[in-house]
Amino acid sequence: MTTYSLAQTASIHQNFRFQPANHTLPDAMVTGGATVTTATAGGIAYAMSQNTPLLCKAPDGSLQYFTLDAERSLPGSPVLKRV
Repeated sequence: MTTYSLAQTASIHQNFRFQPANHTLPDAMVTGGATVTTATAGGIAYAMSQNTPLLCKAPDGSLQYFTLDAERSLPGSPVLKRV
């Protein structure tokens, strides 16, 4: 089960400097039997280090898998790469 209640947003890596952060990260999700919590800074860092695919919500409401780009992400402004 994935929830999007905290509405933490991220931008796409191709044009992250010019595009607003409009993809919503999941609060927490179960991946491979382990729960990944992306609602905290530690959870985002863990998902980046493990290259975990996250089910993110696009601006139109569709769900797509992305990973967090460790090279371009900054604390408070994550950048996504499509899987």
